Amino acid sequence: MPYILLLSAFVAYIPKKVFNLFYKSSNYRETDIIESAWKKLKSAVVGETKADMPISSAIAEKLLLLRQTNTKMPITNYLTFIYFSMKILTICVNFVQLWILAISLRTSNIFWGWKLTRELFNGEDWRVNGFFPRVTFCDFQTRHLGQVRPHTVQCVLILNMFNEKIFLFLWFWFVFLILATFINLAWWFYRVFVTRRSIRMITDALQQTGLKDVDHDDVLEFIRRYLFYDGIVVLRLIDSNVGFISMANFKPF
Repeated sequence: MPYILLLSAFVAYIPKKVFNLFYKSSNYRETDIIESAWKKLKSAVVGETKADMPISSAIAEKLLLLRQTNTKMPITNYLTFIYFSMKILTICVNFVQLWILAISLRTSNIFWGWKLTRELFNGEDWRVNGFFPRVTFCDFQTRHLGQVRPHTVQCVLILNMFNEKIFLFLWFWFVFLILATFINLAWWFYRVFVTRRSIRMITDALQQTGLKDVDHDDVLEFIRRYLFYDGIVVLRLIDSNVGFISMANFKPF
């Protein structure tokens, strides 16, 4: 049991390690940008931000500096690729987690958890499904008057009562992670790759800064020539982590 949990913990770190490996080659450092935006927002709340250095200027300056820096990968859609790849890899890794649980139980069905839960609700126990037996036969020997006598008795496996609950919890947790990550992936795909959503975001952001007449064709041209998908992802991350107002204040950029 401890070795299975240790292996599961190691596998769970794979998406993060792979993302960090490829993230180092990206022109954008969205973590630095978001952190900078958050610090500027906190400073503005307590009145520490200088009037001549608004939040948008500070973050836009950081983005422009990144654009001018020679890096390993050009600014196109590289960040978008690794960001979505991480989410897909997370789904795959959680399927591997289900497979690890199935292998440890010596079954080829990775959806054993649903079957076991259904049988437990129907009043069927390990005598039917064969998982986590509570009773087994134990062989041992005793020595009496110089003679070795073998014995076979029934042994109660109390530990399997806890193992059953732990394995079921892990199974449902991995299934939940798969579903949640898939929904999140679909939602981000819709927010990033659906052009009208991106145009709407930029239009609302520009109107937030005081621009009333915004031409959609100009916004589309701006997205295709300057932002690319990477810029959309960065703006979406700022919106999700810091807020729409901070994201909308990218007027100088």
